[in-house]
Amino acid sequence: MKKNGFITSALLYGMLALFLVLMLGSLAILSNRKLGMDKLKEASIADTKAGDEEVETESALAYDYINNRLDFNNGDGHIYRGDSPNNYINFNGSTWRIVSIEPDHTLKIISETAENQAYNIKEPNEGEDFDPIEWGARNSLNLYLNGDYLNNLTSKALISQHNFDVGTVSGDEDNLEDIKALTQDVTWNGSVGLISISDYFNSNSEEKCRNFKDFDANDCSSTTYINDTLTLSTNGEQVYMIDAGYKLQDIKTASRVRPVLYLKSGTRISSGDGSESTPFEVETS
Repeated sequence: MKKNGFITSALLYGMLALFLVLMLGSLAILSNRKLGMDKLKEASIADTKAGDEEVETESALAYDYINNRLDFNNGDGHIYRGDSPNNYINFNGSTWRIVSIEPDHTLKIISETAENQAYNIKEPNEGEDFDPIEWGARNSLNLYLNGDYLNNLTSKALISQHNFDVGTVSGDEDNLEDIKALTQDVTWNGSVGLISISDYFNSNSEEKCRNFKDFDANDCSSTTYINDTLTLSTNGEQVYMIDAGYKLQDIKTASRVRPVLYLKSGTRISSGDGSESTPFEVETS
């Protein structure tokens, strides 16, 4: 009897040991399976994040792409201000700067490459009703920018016909809104122009540098990225020139000219963050 009891106990212990081995094996399999699922989940999350990052580098409408990278808005379109904003953009194989994103979603840009031209060298013919100070069809700089210069641009299909502000400003105004209203009082519609004096004032990071009365060249020449160019603005006799501040000069004086144009609202940006090293890239195809 004792022998049979011993055999029975041994069988029970053996079966218990086998059961424990099977249980431990099952737990190990479940643990490995969970670990595998966790790794798959992590890989899926990583893929999703990578996909999100890729979406940010895909082309988008310029307004949406750049608007997401602007950190201020003056309520009338987005304005870049200061001496070194991230507003670099490659267009037509050269570097430009974005002046503003307009309410109609066009991009106003100014070239970093300057031409050497006078505001106007044409005189009226005898009996002709033509004012040399006006930015019109007989203006020599207008004819050049919207003739030879425009025709040599390979990406001109992206340029919007747009209104440019050409109103007369006396130079006594002490309020930016008044200056803007005066420049906007007269407009010219075309492809290529220049900045206005209100564009220049509005590009300054310091509020005191945004009008004639408070402007001090010693303090304000380094508060904007715009420099060394003629403007479309006159006081009725002379034209405003930007040169470490602003000044008035004769319309026949040859000067540096940085062309300005508007990119169409449907223009797309393929990449870039607007920095000098990684400018916004205009998609041309």
